[in-house]
Amino acid sequence: MKIRIHAPLLALGLLPLLGSSARSAELVALSPQTWERYAPQGKEVDAIHGDFARSNGVISAVIAQPRRGRNANMTVREVGGCLIDLTVEKTSNDQLSAFYPGAGLRELRFAGVDVESPRTYEAAELDRLFVQARRVTLRLVAAPREKEPDVEVAYSLEDGSSSLLVTSTSTNRGDAPIDVELVDEIKPLDVLHAAERGNLVMTTGPFLEVTLKAEGPSGPSTPAAPGDSLAAPGGKALLHIRVQCPNWFDVDRVQVFLNGRLDERLNFTRKTTPDHFAGSTMKFDQEIPLALSGDTHVIVVAIGEHSKLGPVMGPDHAADLPVAVSNPVFVDVDGHGFKANGDPLGELPVKGAND
Repeated sequence: MKIRIHAPLLALGLLPLLGSSARSAELVALSPQTWERYAPQGKEVDAIHGDFARSNGVISAVIAQPRRGRNANMTVREVGGCLIDLTVEKTSNDQLSAFYPGAGLRELRFAGVDVESPRTYEAAELDRLFVQARRVTLRLVAAPREKEPDVEVAYSLEDGSSSLLVTSTSTNRGDAPIDVELVDEIKPLDVLHAAERGNLVMTTGPFLEVTLKAEGPSGPSTPAAPGDSLAAPGGKALLHIRVQCPNWFDVDRVQVFLNGRLDERLNFTRKTTPDHFAGSTMKFDQEIPLALSGDTHVIVVAIGEHSKLGPVMGPDHAADLPVAVSNPVFVDVDGHGFKANGDPLGELPVKGAND
């Protein structure tokens, strides 16, 4: 019994970008010698030496070295054998965190390389792997487990193709039936539904987390996230803000907006409130009590006013400031449902300002 799962969500619709730059499909072990040519660019690039780069002049991809403990970054972990970078080559700008075949439930290891019409083939040592061919497939397998199917993951790229084909195969080597759950770690509909609800944080780089809980006699309520509504009778609430950054840029100001306006009591900077900030990956981790007099929408902004995103973002955005903005949390204080206060915020065309 075999089950084959194809991942069409990874087939990029990039035909308008195709040009004469298409070349042989390539599989290359990233090293100091191959890095400049084969490592992609972009805000989410997670490649390091030892990973496998896939390229054909049209798209570029990176599969993390299949080993335990290979983490993409501080939040995307155990990515050994997973697809961690994917971008077009013409305007290289990777935005993928990771695609986990089979939800990363089985640890993968190197199993071999399949080639069709090879042009260059150097595979004597894995860390010097270099293959050029019409079609190149990197094969990974999971360690066998009793009463579980054998698992193979294949990453295939053809010359001139605008998509990377990811195939997961589960094979039952025994006589008894085995139930196989077909899952992965990218769920586009979950992302779509979250966007529909407004559960969004917009960012150029900083990882901003915002939750708000109502404070009452019986204790705190269930936390509300950006885009959610929260009932807070009496107006007492506890705002939890966390900001994480990599080591090449910083966040030095966190500002809370109440009904779209600055509140100086909720303006935190490294200069004025240094005890609120840290120098580690976790730049800011504070619980802030709020006392709201009426219905209020709460927005949080984090910014590195004295920092730049740096060259990892590519030449177009290297000089941009690191900044993240949460969608509002809508707080109902009077118990009659949230109602906007109609403040026009100066000259801004705010809907309902003249109602």
